Amino acid sequence: RCFIRHSHRRRDALPVRNHTCPQPYTGKARQGPRQPSDLNMNLDALEASREQASKQKQEESAAERGADLLVVLQLPGGPDGPQQAEHRLPAGVTVAYLKLVIEQQHGIPSSTQCLKLAGKPMLDPFSLCDYPALKAGQAPVSITVELLS
Repeated sequence: RCFIRHSHRRRDALPVRNHTCPQPYTGKARQGPRQPSDLNMNLDALEASREQASKQKQEESAAERGADLLVVLQLPGGPDGPQQAEHRLPAGVTVAYLKLVIEQQHGIPSSTQCLKLAGKPMLDPFSLCDYPALKAGQAPVSITVELLS
């Protein structure tokens, strides 16, 4: 019987019958202490692995955000008539986030806003990149902000 704990078996598993093991059980986990050079090499590999994971996470985050879009907002008119405002936003932000930006920068409560793209209402849970008319790197896109009664 094999009494070595294999990675593919549970820790508390019983020995397997008719299992041939490449290494006989010696009763010791390891022969002799680890050498310092082994530890340094393992630390270097660990650090390289962490750097690679960090770089990959940054790339994924940038891809998730998407490229920047230039959005021209047609705000409801005041005494001077309709106003325009330009905003550069990542393509991955939602319509709800855009409404919050409008609320913070232009003072229009998000609960009273209705954003329209080419005359059709934009839905809050969708991202800007979900709308085919909004493509990164193209000409600015006009979005109309209407007030709900």
